[in-house]
Amino acid sequence: MKSLLTYIVLSLVMIVFSFSYYPKYKQGGGEATISWDVSGYYWYLPSLFIYKDLKQLSFSDSIRQKYACSPDNQQITFLPEGRKVLKYSSGMACQYLPFFAVAHMLAKPLGYEQDGFSTPYQLSVHLGALCMLMIGLWFLRKILLRHFQDATVAWTLFFLILGTNYLNYAAIDVGMSHAWLFTWYCILIYCTDQFYQKPIYKWAILIGLICGLMALTRPTELLALIFPLGWGLTSIGWKPIKERFVFFIQQWKLVAVAGMGMVLIGSIQLLYWKYATGSWLVYSYGGQEFSWKHPHFADYLFSFRCGWLIYTPLMLLPFLGIPILIKRNIQTVPILVFILCYTWTVCAWD
Repeated sequence: MKSLLTYIVLSLVMIVFSFSYYPKYKQGGGEATISWDVSGYYWYLPSLFIYKDLKQLSFSDSIRQKYACSPDNQQITFLPEGRKVLKYSSGMACQYLPFFAVAHMLAKPLGYEQDGFSTPYQLSVHLGALCMLMIGLWFLRKILLRHFQDATVAWTLFFLILGTNYLNYAAIDVGMSHAWLFTWYCILIYCTDQFYQKPIYKWAILIGLICGLMALTRPTELLALIFPLGWGLTSIGWKPIKERFVFFIQQWKLVAVAGMGMVLIGSIQLLYWKYATGSWLVYSYGGQEFSWKHPHFADYLFSFRCGWLIYTPLMLLPFLGIPILIKRNIQTVPILVFILCYTWTVCAWD
């Protein structure tokens, strides 16, 4: 099959590219894999498992001086009364955990420091991202094959990897949450599609856990709920919404299980905030906020500073394909609602 061959070839290309072009696990300072935002995502792991200091974070200054992973305390938000809290939520740390554990076991035998930031830890995050890359593309292929011809799927994979900024986040800035979340979206959509074909506990549990982990990674990913809630809806009106509501009532046990799974994962962050600050809810981003009434559409989409469609013009094609999507009635409602809500949210971030 063309799409299978394309998947294999592109996965190999990405692996070779990630180790040859600019392998960040070999870099130092702010160019290392675990630096800047990624170090903020990751800070939970050494805090909890190596330094046993998840509240005071007293080891932080010495690590920053040694590895120069960021020029300031951007990983930590300082609250009133001297309290500290990690700025970013813990979802990425949960995803890094198995790779961190392997690195921690191997670091000392390989002659590296078990400090959470030496080369084995940097490499482990890199390898973890490559695993997520291949898993995500595999599930994307499975989803697309349900609706499109094999050749179309092959070309889609080709252009996605080589024509968008996915290439950067899957092979260079591998520690960032982007490619990891892309994979979870693919898996979530696959599980959602399976659930509506055959509503069973397996798919309900997976949907709940995945949504919980995505929200734990980035709270705005709560928008991912649009897919399991709206999958299969062909229009927005009283009748289809009523039918979906009746379906959820009939399957209330499965809905409850999914909700419990989501809350279970999401509670990890609440427990951390309670332990570190004494409060169940903490806004850890300081002065960074959303301008919901005045989103920065022009800056985000078209400016030369950070314009998505300026620097990734290939992404204009999906927008041009929306009329075809509507005509063929392929999950029109959840896709269009998600595009609108997600674009608004991203553009509102200051």
